[in-house]
Parts: sequence; C-alpha cells; structure tokens
Amino acid sequence: MRHLHKEITNNIPIVKNGQDNSDSNLEKTKKGTPPKSSMLDTLFRSQTRTNSQCLTCHHRNTIEAYTYEYSLSYQKGKSFASMLRNSLRSHVKTHAWCEECKCFQISEMKKQAVTLPNILCIQTGYSGRDTSFWRSISDEEEEGLFDLKNIKMVPQNGSWLPLRVRIFRDAKTEKLTIQEYSDQKIDKLDDLYELTTVISCITDKMAGGKQHLVAQIKVPPQYHKEGTTMSNDWYLFNDFSIHPISQFNAVHISSSWKVCL
Repeated sequence: MRHLHKEITNNIPIVKNGQDNSDSNLEKTKKGTPPKSSMLDTLFRSQTRTNSQCLTCHHRNTIEAYTYEYSLSYQKGKSFASMLRNSLRSHVKTHAWCEECKCFQISEMKKQAVTLPNILCIQTGYSGRDTSFWRSISDEEEEGLFDLKNIKMVPQNGSWLPLRVRIFRDAKTEKLTIQEYSDQKIDKLDDLYELTTVISCITDKMAGGKQHLVAQIKVPPQYHKEGTTMSNDWYLFNDFSIHPISQFNAVHISSSWKVCL
C-alpha cells in the first residue's frame, strides 16, 4: 500500500498473498495501448475506468487510466470494508468540461477499479477537517482495558483497521465484495490482501504537540535476527530506533496522538 516516491508517507500498505498491496497520480493511456511494465507497475498498478455523462446534452465519454494508489473515501460510522469499496468505486456529480457543449457543465461520473494490484496502496489524506471521523473510531477502540504487563491497550471489540481483507470483483456484474478478517486463520486466496505497513502521524504531547511520522511494518520471519523468537512480526520504525511492537499497536488508532496517513 505504499506509493514508492514522495507520497510514501501518505499511505497505508496491505499485501496480497504475502506481497505488499495500491488515486492521485494517474498514468493515462490510449485504450488498448498499455505502457511498458516496470517493477513498480507489476506491484502497484491497477486499471480504472471512468464513465461520464453531461447532464445537459447527455454526451457520454469513457476514460481508462492507470493508478498506483487509492484515496480513502470518508464515511462516518462505516466500516473499513465499506469505505474501501466506495474508494474503489465512486459515483459523483461534478462540474466538468463537455466537448459537445464546449464549456463546463454538471456531469455524472462513475469511476471504478477494473483490475486489482498485487499491492494495494491506500492513503487517508488526513487533514484537520477529518478529526471527528478519527475520533469516532478511536473512541470505540479505547473502550478497553489497560494491560500493565504488556503496556498496551487491549481492545474489547477489535480494531477498526482489519489485518486482512478479501476483495472480489464479479467480472459480469462488476460488483465489488469486500470482507474483513482479523486474526482468524483462513486459507490463502488469490484475492486476499494482508496488512503489512501502516504509516502514522504521531503527536508528541511531551514535546509541546510536535508531530512526526512513524512506520509500522510487518517484517517476514527470514529477516529477523538469528536466534530471536518473536510472538509476531511487527516492528516500529521511527527517526531514532527500530523495535518490535505488538500486532495491536500496529493497528491501534487514537485521534489524540496517532492517526493513519
């Protein structure tokens, strides 16, 4: 779920079948003429289709493009799966240029993902106006018990951010079905994505509210130090240290000090 350039701090990574998973930078191409593939394309690129119709003259237009990340569509009170589905498939009315009318008109636009990438990169586009949404999530999570032994919050109802999602697109109806999975064991599926990285903005109250970015990354066992035993594979990467963390800490959200980017 990372965009591997300057947008790297703005995303949440999810992995498909043990690989990392990925709308702001579009590589538009002529229909039927895909660009040459690179490693970045193989991992992150997916195809989108936008159908638009001018509501004045009813002129229709279709644009196919490639994208490397998707922006999360905010909906207060909705699950991650529901918001992700609306991010992969949108339906809006907006002002757009009409080639027939030769001016800007109100148009109806339907955009959807045609293909899914191996690594799905999702950016939240967090800003101050989204505070109420993140507060509604963290309030649910923080109704838990404080475990002094492990120095962490133990959620009673689980985290809003799932560890795995299954995304199925019906080729005939183009309907998207997304299911969330937490910690339960499930068979590997071709359309199963696993969370591997979360980029978070941390507010340090001890430093007068200064903010900095940290990465929580699920590291494959083969990269662990030889001879060490880990209960899980999650590590925290920040400016001055790298250390193991619990799985819950990786997905924990608190509007007062830790928000996903």
